[in-house]
Amino acid sequence: MTDNMFHLPLRHNVRLGEQRETLAEQLRETTRLPKSDRPIMALNLGKMAARFNEENALSAVKSIFDIAWPGDSTKWSKRKRLVRIPGEGLGNPEDYGSYEAAGAPYLHLAHAIARLSSPSEKEGTLKSEQERRVAELLWGTSFRPGASLADETTVDARNLMVQLASSIEAQVSSTGILKLWETLQVAPFRRINVESAIENMSFGEDLIPIIGSDGEILNFHNAQEFREHYILHSQWSRPKIFIGWLLKRFAVDLLVLPETFRLRADHDENPDDPDIKMLEAWREDWADEGSDVKKGNLPSHYFDRVLGHGWTQAEFDVVYGVYAQAIPDDVDGIKITLTFEDCADDEYRKLMLPSDCIDHLKQKKALRKYLEESANKNSKTYIDNWIFEGFYKHYFPEDLERDFTFWARDPHTREIFDLSERIHPGNLLGVVYFPEGYETPYPPNEITLSEMADGETAGILVGTPGMQFVSLLPEAAGAPVPCRANSLAASLLRNSICGDEECRLSFQLREEAEGIAEEGLQFFNGIIDLYRSSIK
Repeated sequence: MTDNMFHLPLRHNVRLGEQRETLAEQLRETTRLPKSDRPIMALNLGKMAARFNEENALSAVKSIFDIAWPGDSTKWSKRKRLVRIPGEGLGNPEDYGSYEAAGAPYLHLAHAIARLSSPSEKEGTLKSEQERRVAELLWGTSFRPGASLADETTVDARNLMVQLASSIEAQVSSTGILKLWETLQVAPFRRINVESAIENMSFGEDLIPIIGSDGEILNFHNAQEFREHYILHSQWSRPKIFIGWLLKRFAVDLLVLPETFRLRADHDENPDDPDIKMLEAWREDWADEGSDVKKGNLPSHYFDRVLGHGWTQAEFDVVYGVYAQAIPDDVDGIKITLTFEDCADDEYRKLMLPSDCIDHLKQKKALRKYLEESANKNSKTYIDNWIFEGFYKHYFPEDLERDFTFWARDPHTREIFDLSERIHPGNLLGVVYFPEGYETPYPPNEITLSEMADGETAGILVGTPGMQFVSLLPEAAGAPVPCRANSLAASLLRNSICGDEECRLSFQLREEAEGIAEEGLQFFNGIIDLYRSSIK
């Protein structure tokens, strides 16, 4: 995928192929800004700075000046000529010396804010953040009259995710969650079922129940292990919302087994099952030890219609659960991440379906319903610990509708053919071999929304032909988006403009954070009250 997927230049009064001057270049070259623009830019800088430290915006501005002009106190002594923090009176732009006239110093501060908010050393990441900050600096000026972030041609869906993260972070920060995280660093405690612990005496005499304001026992217990075990006692304190499923498509090698084997998943590990014995004997007869180092204990022949078995190629979608989560950042604040987890409730199983089935469900507008109600319960793709050790064995779900075509490809001739007649719901189809590097298709790494995504992460976020996101979030139906319509970013953007605020992810995470913080801090305050009332 190229950047052209994200950067679509507007052609207002610009000839096709003509290089358009960036806002940063325009601002740098402007020696006499319109007087009306100067206070707007100074206030925009102040608003951006205040987000770093809402309680002491001036301190945040000082940090930005130190980045822009390290060791130069003369700039700071004339701070109001460049930056006005929210609530601070604006000067009269007609008064001589009330504001800086040249554009370059404003630009310098916007770039300093970019470095502060995006510490990544990657050139592309910093450049994108600088573009976003310059666009925000110029909102409402003659450079961008009545502009919104989406109007700027250099800003794509990934930039919008950074802005969305800032908005969500601010809302989550308004709860007591930061105070709770600070408390857990010095006095960690973990969530448990206290009533069960009391009943089973699982904590012995060290369990002292703390009563909440409603008279009920609070479900927490002091943690005795610190440091390297800290995460075990704090994970519960991180607001986390399930938002949908990411489907990642894999072109796999598939060893189709003889149709006479009607092995079912519930018989899979039974060594006395006749089908198991037959399958083991078949594998030993057909295995070619010298054919392939990685597939050495498997048959090596291509699928033959007469034989009724052999290797083909097919496409399967692996399904991962997607969560939005608020976690501590490195500077005692909050960052919003997207995490991916295996959906299967069994460590030996994958939630995995034929791509033809996925496409069929999507055409019928039944994919979300199937994922929600049936997929995890019926999808049977297990890592084998017996005959085909280390490989995944795929059983067609028992409830799978038979009206889709299961296409396969001959690895040698590249001929495409239909294997639909080999689908027997509930029975073993064959052995799956993932592409190089994906022997076990672990979930993708987490995405931090406040950082500019690139590489594979950007593809996961804004979508690729081989990935799609099925959302549980309410969305503004049909709203246009600057990325693939079935991507994670598209869903988050459409959700962010929902008419009902309670449907938005920002609201849901804030509510989750508020509940967690209230209950956790109530327990900690209960500990204080316990000792305060006992000490005479």
